[in-house]
Amino acid sequence: MGLKAGCEAPIFILPFSSDPFLSTNIVGRGIMIGAIVMFTLAGILLIALGLKARSNARKGESRSVRQSPDYIKVPQRPESINKIYDAFSDTAKGASYKINPYEMTCTCPDFVDRRANYKPNDVRRACKHLARFLRNLDVICDEDEFLAELLEESGGRGGVPHFLYQRQIFDTTPVLIGFSPSWSGVKVFSRERQPRDAPKQYTGPVNCTEYDLERRAWTSIDKPYGAREIKRLINNIVR
Repeated sequence: MGLKAGCEAPIFILPFSSDPFLSTNIVGRGIMIGAIVMFTLAGILLIALGLKARSNARKGESRSVRQSPDYIKVPQRPESINKIYDAFSDTAKGASYKINPYEMTCTCPDFVDRRANYKPNDVRRACKHLARFLRNLDVICDEDEFLAELLEESGGRGGVPHFLYQRQIFDTTPVLIGFSPSWSGVKVFSRERQPRDAPKQYTGPVNCTEYDLERRAWTSIDKPYGAREIKRLINNIVR
């Protein structure tokens, strides 16, 4: 359609005008909008991190123990072993450490760095050198087979010394359930069931198994006998 005489054609101003004032104004608005978007995204990220931290804190709270567990005590050692023994290192060839199994002391780095502050009769003081010596004492391990296995587990390479244990009863048989404030894993010491065992009485060897509180699943290769009932014990202890 043509234009009538005397009428001017409409003028369209493009976003990127050749007018320097108009172009500067548009660029400034773009920078402002970009800054607003960046601050908004940063705020969302901070809120998300805060919610995650709160969630993790709640998980930690949910793993608190209803009843304060106690440390497992090593029975009184005979006075005859109140002396210094040499314990050879498994990793450094030719190296050895000095142990006193009566006083429960050792010069190895594991004991000095992680275990020395526990009480003298606390099983968590036993590094692998002390644990090895104590396991060979009949007066110790004949009294408590659970203690013998606990010494091996706690004092072994990579053992976790900060576990606290509760003694529970499962079908008239004691079990040890261990918790750590810095780990979601639960250690369970329980007996195997033997074919000759009477109902609800288990006389088999003591085994250590692990249960993960976050995954709500057994993580060890073998589950303990009566895994479902032991899981209930764990859930009753943990909030």
